[in-house]
Amino acid sequence: MDKMTYHDKRILVVDDHRPFLLKLRNYLNALGAQSINLAETAEEAVRLCENQLFDIVISDHDLGSNAQTGMQLLEELRYKKLLSPDTLYLMVSGNTEHPPVMGKLENQPDDYLIKPFSQAQLANRIGKIATKHKALRSLYRCLFNKDIRGAINACKDAISSGSRYRQFCSVVMVELLWREDKFDVAMSVLDPLVRDTQLPWAVMAMAKTMMYKRQFEEAINMARNIVDNRVLAADSHDILAQCYLRTEKLAEACEEIKQAINLSPHSIERQYLGCEIAQASGDYDFAKNCCLAILEQSRHSVHKNISHMCNYIRSILELAEQALDPKLSNKYHQDALLELQRQKQTELVQNSPQPFDFDAFETIVNARISVIQGKLQNARRALYESQQQIEQKFADYPSSLAPDSIKIMFDLGEYEQASALLDKVRDTDTQDPNTQRLLSNTIKQVKTTSGSFDRHKKKAIECYNQGQYQASYDAFHQALALAPMNTGVAINLLQVIGKLIAQKSKPDPQLKMECRKLYHSIDSLQLPDSHRQKLTHITPELQAYLG
Repeated sequence: MDKMTYHDKRILVVDDHRPFLLKLRNYLNALGAQSINLAETAEEAVRLCENQLFDIVISDHDLGSNAQTGMQLLEELRYKKLLSPDTLYLMVSGNTEHPPVMGKLENQPDDYLIKPFSQAQLANRIGKIATKHKALRSLYRCLFNKDIRGAINACKDAISSGSRYRQFCSVVMVELLWREDKFDVAMSVLDPLVRDTQLPWAVMAMAKTMMYKRQFEEAINMARNIVDNRVLAADSHDILAQCYLRTEKLAEACEEIKQAINLSPHSIERQYLGCEIAQASGDYDFAKNCCLAILEQSRHSVHKNISHMCNYIRSILELAEQALDPKLSNKYHQDALLELQRQKQTELVQNSPQPFDFDAFETIVNARISVIQGKLQNARRALYESQQQIEQKFADYPSSLAPDSIKIMFDLGEYEQASALLDKVRDTDTQDPNTQRLLSNTIKQVKTTSGSFDRHKKKAIECYNQGQYQASYDAFHQALALAPMNTGVAINLLQVIGKLIAQKSKPDPQLKMECRKLYHSIDSLQLPDSHRQKLTHITPELQAYLG
């Protein structure tokens, strides 16, 4: 190993304990370092990295409570390309647990160093990292440039040449092959390692590859073999949970993901999986806990997203919706409103990185609560108010506000309005899997449930156009039975009633009464502009029956 020189290296040290910062600076000075920058917070470290490129970054994993972690700092620096492909990143930790062997490449430091350590141990670890970077320079550059095929070829070259880093290259290569959906090639890389060495990480990677190939039983059997491995236990439970989810064994999936989260809760991807499984299995309290964990873990990371706050409030409302006891349901309503006010003061809401309007969301939440309580007229008024707020403020509908709005429209039977909003946000680029999944499920639900409604409505319109007003009247009533709060159909029915009354030499008293009640109930609502215009248009021909 070549002797490492420090006098020409720009070094950044990040730790929230100043005594340790000074101790590390003394170690590095003794090794010959002259350019050393110190940062006590991740935010300060990011600012320093924005001003200059560092050759070496040494960061503590734990940077204080309610603060960005060292891992989140690393992810942000790489995400923003504030590190060069040659930067050495050493993570320091007081945790004696073994670091993860596999995981997203972007989230992995070059190595870990466990406290306490000596100057010699620090120098030795940095020297090893530097030697590795030099040997695999082409691989690191391809990874930095997101050149997946180039990185795979660099891994192949290192493995075929017998490089001392061939195991590391195998790990990297397998993850890259997963990203390219080349699962058979990944299996060919892993097969000799599993057969000849039974390396736990290779067995786990093979189980994951089988899962991707939908060979769920084989994946389950392999994951079971390493579930007791202390280093890989959480990843193994993840695989088991996903396999059980895909085979609709929801109770088993829920148990496995809960074990994974209990072992290693600080993973947003794991919490996303927990939320998906919890919602599929109807464990809404667990779903709420996962949504809260995602919100808290993402708050200081590149994953910060206003949708996480919305999903958390939404998860409390789902508990209210599912509660059989009215008192318990009301408690969840109050919890949602109280939590909403707490979130209002947070930096995430005050400076949302995505388009968002708190007042509109608060109005939408109140509309949802009104739907759950059966106060549909209140829900309609609140929905109308929220949509007006959104329309006035945004050119494009914010994806974070869409799921609840669509659900309320759906619950009120406003299928056309729900479908129109779905079309607006269907292709919205959202980084939040929970929101993506919710929108996808809502699309399916709207299509399924609105089918019968659309058939009755279509028949009613056809009959009206043919002058068959009684058949049209009956079909519109059938449509309203499925969506009693649909104002568009109600206005159409009103128009048909007018035609039926006009047909008779003596107006039918029951039809007149129905016309009067229906008209006044519609007229008292806040209506979309198109509905208000149509109601205004047909009012003169109904005027004689409204007195």
